[in-house]
Amino acid sequence: MQSQQRVPHTATIYHLNQWDRETLGAWCASAYSTPLIFVTGVPDAGARSLVRMLGAHSAIKAFEELNYFGNRWDPRDKGTGISENELSEIAAFLVARQNLGLWGNQVTSVERSWGRRLVQGLAMEERSPAGVFAACLRRLSEDAGKIWACEQTPGNIFFARRLFELYPNAVVVHLVRDPRAVLASYKDAWRLGQIGGNQLSLTARLRKRVNYHPITISKAWMRFAEESVRLVGHSRFRILRYEELTSNPRVVAERLCKALGLSFEPQMIETPRWGKNVACEEEAQATRDEGQGSTWRDTLTRSEKLICEGITHGLLGRFGYSPELLGSYGVSATLPSLLSYPLHLMGAMTMNPRRTWSRLRRI
Repeated sequence: MQSQQRVPHTATIYHLNQWDRETLGAWCASAYSTPLIFVTGVPDAGARSLVRMLGAHSAIKAFEELNYFGNRWDPRDKGTGISENELSEIAAFLVARQNLGLWGNQVTSVERSWGRRLVQGLAMEERSPAGVFAACLRRLSEDAGKIWACEQTPGNIFFARRLFELYPNAVVVHLVRDPRAVLASYKDAWRLGQIGGNQLSLTARLRKRVNYHPITISKAWMRFAEESVRLVGHSRFRILRYEELTSNPRVVAERLCKALGLSFEPQMIETPRWGKNVACEEEAQATRDEGQGSTWRDTLTRSEKLICEGITHGLLGRFGYSPELLGSYGVSATLPSLLSYPLHLMGAMTMNPRRTWSRLRRI
């Protein structure tokens, strides 16, 4: 019986398919050994599409954007001296966020009871913010009959090296997309009133509207791109272009399955990747799917295109994108975006000061 054999961590990313659930359960006795997929990328780069594809696999549990690292807990912190009640609250927060989505923050007695039971069942070395996170995702994945847990918070790219240290079986898949298409998608999100098939509340729509500005979004794209370039070469890091995902989904799915040690399953490319029963579904899909045309050319103003290309031109070519307007117009063409930037910052700080401050520090 192989269930007692232990396998080196370095082998697990590529050979999990060689182990049955009983073997894997015995081997992953520690929460830290939970197989984790972190899908990252600048917001509105299409990460939800990728996560839906991965979540359609029989071995992968797709999670919401939990926004845990850097928000609820900084993984660079050692996480010592935290009480059992505080750890239980972390578990309750995670399961509530999974149930309610990114815009839901209400933790009820049901989640708190679940969190207490989870923490009480952990070994002492697992009783930390990092251990509770992994244990929570592992438990929810096991309840769904899955092995891998796939999480989709965009900003986890900035903690990738630390996540690799904490979780020896974690991989990071970073999705990059043409920054002008990202601008167009973000610009339209508030008007369409939904993201990835999820309806936005009025408050969320207002935040989306106020948070949009070509300077802020372009600088954010550049920071995410710079961070991803620094990680190139790490054995557990992958960069994927959104345009590849939309034009050759089967090739992308097969490649990812091979990297995870899983067999490709046809339902991965048969599952709708842009939501269901949404009034603006066709328009939303057209906006997000570069495979159906470069809609950013029609959505963005000349000023927005110039600002975006001017800020991101240093890495556009690295990912296969080319500037179209840069150098063809003077500074005056960018004045509308430049003059509106202070108003954007004031509005963003008023609507969501914590997130705006975090974003400004990052970019």
